[in-house]
Amino acid sequence: MRRGFTLVEAVLALGITALVLTALYGALGRAAVARERGIRSVDRTATVQAVLLRVAHEIEAAIPPGDVAASDRFTVGRGREEAAPWWSLRFASWVGGGDGRALAYRVDPAQDPSAAGVLVRRATSRFAPPERDGGQPAVLLDRVRAFRIRCFDGERWRASWKEPTLPRAVEISIAVEDDTGAADEVSTTVTLPVRAPS
Repeated sequence: MRRGFTLVEAVLALGITALVLTALYGALGRAAVARERGIRSVDRTATVQAVLLRVAHEIEAAIPPGDVAASDRFTVGRGREEAAPWWSLRFASWVGGGDGRALAYRVDPAQDPSAAGVLVRRATSRFAPPERDGGQPAVLLDRVRAFRIRCFDGERWRASWKEPTLPRAVEISIAVEDDTGAADEVSTTVTLPVRAPS
């Protein structure tokens, strides 16, 4: 004789199944959120690395000071916002062809004073009239927490550069805020070619 499930056993089995399915649904939801966060983090890091490579490429093609006007000399210094670790960078580069370009990188503060800044790039002709303020800014990155630059003079690293020569190497670091408010810093170092004295 076959015996079936009692009503209590069936309700108990359905309850356990519902608990297992609820736990699986929660785990799948958390996994989807973690996957999305991971994808955004990878995209953000790739964007920062692309910006670093662009700046490095332009620095490698920096025009030596003997070939540029004093206003286009290679200069590095702290930005306008003294409390933030934001440096500014100006130099002339052969990248862009022709007679070269005057380039400037800096972080502009966001509209919200508590927010991170925006990394912008300005590019003009080296021979543009002095009243032009470095051309229209191109926004490269937002949510920038840090934009640091150090220059190597052959003996030590320096946080600013106003010398009449090019540095031997330049280290650039950028930290961009993620969705949680944390920031990972990505860096690269560019070695400039040593030019024989003329």
